[in-house]
Amino acid sequence: MDLTLVQSIVLAAVQGITEFLPISSTGHLVLIRKLFGWSDDGGLVFDTILHAGSLAAILLYFWHTWRDIVAGYFCFNSPERSGDRRLPWLLVMATLPVVLTGPLLKPFLENEAMTRNSITVGLSMVATALLFQLCDRRFRPSGKPVGFRDALTIGLMQIVALLPGASVPDGPPPAAS
Repeated sequence: MDLTLVQSIVLAAVQGITEFLPISSTGHLVLIRKLFGWSDDGGLVFDTILHAGSLAAILLYFWHTWRDIVAGYFCFNSPERSGDRRLPWLLVMATLPVVLTGPLLKPFLENEAMTRNSITVGLSMVATALLFQLCDRRFRPSGKPVGFRDALTIGLMQIVALLPGASVPDGPPPAAS
């Protein structure tokens, strides 16, 4: 059974809301389908399309930042733009691990009986919550700019985030109050 237009809109709204919270948007898409008994046929493809929509929204919202990064990348004699020149390389470093391991994990991730069921998603969400608690208690922002080691660590954690229900923070943790 295919998803109806209303179901698709509900799932798109769930994706749009949960993408920007420190929770798994994919996990919530799986759980919403289970909760309401909606079809998960083509679920991974549909979820990928929803994520592409989130990416498009992010790129449009931050277009000024992207423009500054591109301009800064070509301003070689401007010390103020050194961060802008460095950011694309940090993004490459943070993306490379998941790009290299994604194809290796593809058969596992496409096994919907294993990765897109409510028990696996629920356990992943609990594990993510415990990891966030540990990180919140153990690690505090240092005020230093993100370096290549930090970018690589973020990239390695993104591999874990491929599992529905798992999530990783998209930025540095908030400062302690």
